[in-house]
Amino acid sequence: MNNTQKIFEDSRISPLQIEITKCGAEKKICNLKKKQNSEDKIVKFRCDFPSTQVEVMLARGWTQIVDPEDTNWHLWWCDTGDVLRQVLDGDRKKLRPYQRVPHFRNHYELTRKNYLYRNLKRYRKALIRAGKIAEARISDVMPVTFELPRRKFDLRIYVLVTSFHPLKVWLAREGFARLCGQLFDLENIDDNRVHLTNTAIQLKASQNTEGISSINGENGEWSCKWALNKLRDYLIAYYETEVVENLMQRIAGVIMASLLAVQPSMMQDRNCFELYGYDILLSDDLRPWLLEINASPALTGTDNEDQRLKSDLVDDVLNVLDFEGCFSGHETRIGGLDLLWDDGPVWTSCPYPGIHTDVISNDLRRLNIFLGAINDRQKQLSLLKSQLIEKRKAGQNYSPMLQYYLK
Repeated sequence: MNNTQKIFEDSRISPLQIEITKCGAEKKICNLKKKQNSEDKIVKFRCDFPSTQVEVMLARGWTQIVDPEDTNWHLWWCDTGDVLRQVLDGDRKKLRPYQRVPHFRNHYELTRKNYLYRNLKRYRKALIRAGKIAEARISDVMPVTFELPRRKFDLRIYVLVTSFHPLKVWLAREGFARLCGQLFDLENIDDNRVHLTNTAIQLKASQNTEGISSINGENGEWSCKWALNKLRDYLIAYYETEVVENLMQRIAGVIMASLLAVQPSMMQDRNCFELYGYDILLSDDLRPWLLEINASPALTGTDNEDQRLKSDLVDDVLNVLDFEGCFSGHETRIGGLDLLWDDGPVWTSCPYPGIHTDVISNDLRRLNIFLGAINDRQKQLSLLKSQLIEKRKAGQNYSPMLQYYLK
């Protein structure tokens, strides 16, 4: 006879009393969880330099820690040197399970060109051994680059990696094309403004140039950046919509090839995440080429629109990290970030959102990438949070186990 039978056969205890006792215990568990969640919402961060990150975190109501000896923080947004020297230096300091830092220990496997080349070369050999010849085709020849209104340009795309083992990758919808300040001409190749898209170089050059015409043809208001949605509309005006969509899919392929190439070498740490800045060139046949990957992309805006983009980007990164516990952890989109890889490709059958959706068929399975698409992040975040609140309210009368599966 088991304990349950003994209890039910005890004349002093009725099944109703047992059920009430059980419900009371579950209620205590739920109340304890609510208390813990309310305490966890007081998020503390450390950032030792004035930045967009600080502004965004303070706007979220987080508390900034200024004492370098205080280790009671949830997030320390620091540079790569601080991560290696003070946080992940062997066994000298251990991070608590809830603490996060914005770099992996050996990020250089991806962000240093010589290490990346070595990893890509090894990845290509592995693909050839596996019989995947088409995927292994990697050319070392610099392409003839595509020119945007006779100006050299490259793309800056933001990629968030929250884990390497298993690999989990988010891709930002918004980014920009960086344009050269001068028309491309081989006779003036010694002029850095002709072929270098570095923002600092172009801004300095534009400050020393009066009356320069902009890409839009407006004198004195030249800008060295185009938003990705503007670039996408420009390309669609010259090519078929499906050609541009295939370009976006190939960009996702370039990004994933680089991450899969370094995955075996990366030191996984649950306390780490990293926001990478990918620089992509386009050849004249609209083929993407990886130029470099930045471990610490600049997050300070050069103008109001650029500042808005980067503030939203940082805010969405913090939403994905979800220190407040607002999301379920099963989302494929959070604000302006789309889940591209979750221990395998994330697919979508939805058409590419925008004014040209009628051109692209619905029946094709595509990677969950929406570069240059409509970024209605505030609307999507509000809808997502309201759906989760309703789901959790509906699950309050269920057992803790069922509530767990309803998250």
